[in-house]
This record gives sequence, C-alpha cells and structure tokens, in this order.
Amino acid sequence: SITKIMTALLVCENLDMNDSLTMSEAAAYGIEAGSSTIYAETGEVFTVEQAVMALMLESANEMALALAEKTSGSVKKFVELMNQRAAQLGCKHTHFNNPNGLHDEKHYTTANDMMKIAKAAWYNPLFRKFVTTQTYEIPPTNKQPETRYLLNHHKMLAGQSYAYDGVLGGKTGYTTNAGNTLVTYAKRGNSILIAVVLNSTNGAFPDTASLLDYGFNNFKKAPISSSDVSSLFNSSNYYNSKVFGNAGISFSMDSAYVDIPQSASITDIDISVSENSEASDNNYDFTADVSFNYGSHKVGTATLLVTTPKSDTKDTNLPYIQESTSSVVSQKNCLVINIWHVIIMIIAVLIIFEIIDTVHDNKMRKHRRRSYNRRRHR
Repeated sequence: SITKIMTALLVCENLDMNDSLTMSEAAAYGIEAGSSTIYAETGEVFTVEQAVMALMLESANEMALALAEKTSGSVKKFVELMNQRAAQLGCKHTHFNNPNGLHDEKHYTTANDMMKIAKAAWYNPLFRKFVTTQTYEIPPTNKQPETRYLLNHHKMLAGQSYAYDGVLGGKTGYTTNAGNTLVTYAKRGNSILIAVVLNSTNGAFPDTASLLDYGFNNFKKAPISSSDVSSLFNSSNYYNSKVFGNAGISFSMDSAYVDIPQSASITDIDISVSENSEASDNNYDFTADVSFNYGSHKVGTATLLVTTPKSDTKDTNLPYIQESTSSVVSQKNCLVINIWHVIIMIIAVLIIFEIIDTVHDNKMRKHRRRSYNRRRHR
C-alpha cells in the first residue's frame, strides 16, 4: 500500500481537490475481496479530496482505481504515468503495475527508490496535508446515508501505541507477499528524516524507531552560506583593463543545508559545479547547480548565481561552468573581452599597415625614378 504515496502525489500534481469523482463499476468492484476498502458503491460521488483521504488514511484500494481513472482516463494510462514519474525521480529498480499496491509480479520497488518517491511527495504541500492528517470525516453521499469516519493507521503518531517524538505522518502497508511495509516522516529541530521499511519481520514500527534513532543521533543538518561557495570564485583574479573592458563578475547563492555526520564539519564537504549553465532573461546572469558531497554521498544541492556586466560575448564569460569541478574548486583565470574594443584595435592596426605600405610604395617609386634618370644621363 505504500504504492499509494505515488498515486497520491500524481493526484495532487494533476487534479483539483474540489472536483467531483464518480465511482465506476470497474473501480468499485475491481479489487480483491478482503482488501482495504471504504465500500464505495458504483455511481457514488465524492470530492477528490475525500477520495485521497480515503486512499491515504484507510488505504482504500477502490479509491486508487477511481483516482487513476479520474487523473488519466484509465488505470493503464495512469500506471504509465506512475512509471514515468518514478524514472524522473531517479528510481532505477521500480516498476508499477497498478495504483494501489496489491500483489503483482511486475510490481516492485526498493527502499532507496521508495525514499526518492516519498521525498518528492513531501515537497508537495497538498500531499503533506493528506499524509499528516490523523482523522477525517466523509459526510453522507448520494449512496451512503451515514458519515464515514477515517483514521490514520500509522501507530507512531502522537497518542498511538508506538508514538515516537517527532513523527509527522506516513503510510502503512501490508500484503501477504510483501509483508509489513512502512514509510515514515519525522522531524526534530531543523532535520526531517524519511524512514522506509520493507518486508519487516520484527515489526515495522520498532524497525522504524531504530532507523529514526540512528538518524537523529548520528547526523546533523549544517548550514552552508553563500560565502562558503562564492569565496571559491574570487572575482579579483579576473583580468581587467581599459582595453578589454572592466569585467566585474560577482557570485551569490541562497543559503543551503547539508546533512552530515555529527563528527563532521563543513570543511569535510566537497563541492562540485554542474557542467550545464543557464543564462537568465537579461543574458548576463548565469545559474549553475552546485552539489555538496560527503565522501561518495550527495548531502545537499543549491543554485549558484553568477552575475556579469553587459558584454557582447555571452557564451565564454564563464569557462569554469563548462567543465566539472570537484573537491576543492580551483579558481580559474578568465579573459573577458569587449569585442568592440578588439574590432577597433584590429581596424587601427590595418590602417597603420596600409599607411606603412603606401609610404613604402612611394619610396620605391621615387627610388626607381632616380635610378632611371641616372641611367638616361649616362
């Protein structure tokens, strides 16, 4: 059922929560007997928000099918969208074959891939609303005269049997083949951790508590300021002269954070700048992605803004962005040329050469005339 994190994310990205959703017969009765459900009927009308709440709190499998149909027109097309989104998120060992997570040999994932999906979902404010809600009510509908009361079954939330300090929400899951699965979001201080447990044998909640204990006790979130990065690119080493123009290049970066071991410091972080840069609308500012690495692990990212003055050369001001740099980023000398000054210089040189050539030709003609006259007088 943790598959429903991806289903909910796609719904949040593509649908209006106030839209109505009508249950098709294929959705209402297209699930296994005994699987999680709120017993929605064919033709029953819900809002999209109500359907997602039923999906995330009660793990209603029929709602996964109905939301898939609402989003993509069919379950098949929605599954294609799920796999496309997983690929975009960098999932290498995941393949979805349905939107609810019921057993299928062609439906699989890994803890690492699931973390990537859960992380992307957390950054969606709508999704956070659904995953952190503990109780919800669906009032009577056109098919159901009574209110449905929904309950979040994540037992590590406050007031639950496995309550854990800092747990914000998550998604439970279970099938006979997959065993107990659990995705959990927890926050302490300025750190948010995501714990993913698959096929738990000791109990998904105790296993998750152990993972969170390890994360909070052994890692910290450390700030990296603009100066930590931009100081590596000191604009004073860029060539400036009256001939080539004054190239006042500056660097800035929004503050970022990195997650590193408690014993580590910012000096242990390697910085790499992406090979690709992008010019802004005015064509004189450039942005480049910066990655912060601790050993072989990427522990943070940010965007570096490089500001250059107005110039007629737009693609060679920043040679260091054209090649990957890592570890200690070395400063590189850059010759910024004002093309009009260069053109004027070239024209001036050509004129001088033309004058010299003309003077030389005149001298040669005079010399030939004198030689000719001397021969005649002989």
